[in-house]
Amino acid sequence: MRPELLYFVDPMCSWCWGFSPVIAQISERFGDALPIRVFLGGLAIGVDRPLSESAKQEIATHWEHVRELTGQQFDHEFFEREDFVYNSELPCQAVAAIRNANLDSLHFLAKLQESFYKYNQDITQDVVLYDVAMASGFEPQSFMAQLHASATVEDTRKDFELTKKLGIQGFPALLGMADGRIELLTMGYEGYEPLAQKIEGWQDAVENAEQRT
Repeated sequence: MRPELLYFVDPMCSWCWGFSPVIAQISERFGDALPIRVFLGGLAIGVDRPLSESAKQEIATHWEHVRELTGQQFDHEFFEREDFVYNSELPCQAVAAIRNANLDSLHFLAKLQESFYKYNQDITQDVVLYDVAMASGFEPQSFMAQLHASATVEDTRKDFELTKKLGIQGFPALLGMADGRIELLTMGYEGYEPLAQKIEGWQDAVENAEQRT
């Protein structure tokens, strides 16, 4: 089996937004040899209550930490929304639909994150997901059907279950997989240079093991 990278992410995870430029660089550098497969983490699912003021303050603090470390931009007008339910399940389904259509899920994910964090678009709404999907090359007549299709819902749920099975408790997470064996490369944000060195080390170890067999 060809070695690959497994990327566990949630569209509404601020540290994943901070990591977006890093995973883009990783893809550019290693993508030919190490394809990246996107899996949805399910950071905020089953939520049905609007954000409280204390929850907004906590999220705003996280956003400021991400901005300070990564330089990624945030639109804090988000916190003026009333009755916003912070549930990431539908955006996760949108990424799964893109992935299942064999489109560039990393590109779509980045645009989805940008829409939410930088431009304060409500990506829990069908119409916003539709617009981002159209800009990412999805056929207009099929995206909405795929977004809510039972197969997409099931695939998304399987991603959530896999995340738990692998013991991933922080996002973003990047794992290397080769010959059925998985190695954790990072769980939580990490900058490009140290992460690239880890990937190179893992890649060399895999190649050496193959040569011995």
